[in-house]
Amino acid sequence: MSQLKYLTDDISELDAAEHDLEANGIPRSHIHVLSCDDKALASHDLPPFSEWAKRDIAYYAARGAFFGAAFASMILLAGLLIGTAHAAAWFALSFLALGVMGFCTWEGGLVGVTQLNHKFENYKQEIAQGEHLIVVNVDNEEQERVARYSLDSHPPLRLVE
Repeated sequence: MSQLKYLTDDISELDAAEHDLEANGIPRSHIHVLSCDDKALASHDLPPFSEWAKRDIAYYAARGAFFGAAFASMILLAGLLIGTAHAAAWFALSFLALGVMGFCTWEGGLVGVTQLNHKFENYKQEIAQGEHLIVVNVDNEEQERVARYSLDSHPPLRLVE
């Protein structure tokens, strides 16, 4: 599935383009709009991105898990280097390593809640200046052709990718 991304500062034109896309067979579930003005999106009945898709929770949680795995490995390596021989000590070290990894993953997720999805990083400045990003997911060449035709017939929208 490929994506077509367009930017505009004219929400009325965006609304018209969204209606054209739907009229030409692009399902509403394949159309998403990212904007700082969620009230305007709601008033024009434009489909916004979900909060999960706007934020980078999974990406940063995975990064946190990576660092947590590194720290957990260091804890277990330290236990090996000091010559831990008792099973109870290894159990405690393993539990500590698992806890550290879980904490790092959780902390990474919390950082991700505050960050805009890295896929939208290139458009962060335009969105902050009041523009709206419409993303259309297309399955095949026919839908892509229809989507390009529908969106290109609205001059205020400019293709960004």
